[in-house]
Amino acid sequence: MNPAGTITPDAWRIVSEAFKSKERVRVEVRGEEDLLALVCIALAPSSAAVLYGLPTQGVVVVRADDAAKSRVLDVLRRMDR
Repeated sequence: MNPAGTITPDAWRIVSEAFKSKERVRVEVRGEEDLLALVCIALAPSSAAVLYGLPTQGVVVVRADDAAKSRVLDVLRRMDR
């Protein structure tokens, strides 16, 4: 369970393991997933694109390049732990 407004250590671990897998993986989130896009961008290979939904707007596509990773890591560093 991932509570609203948080990124649990389990969420970090599971997303990290999913990116390391040689198999296709689907990660289902029970609870809030809004901040997990940040985790995905931080951990994704630089060649990846991360897609997530934005209510009433549609789908957002972010290339997980060095610039995106840098912005995400800055945001994550400023979050309460």
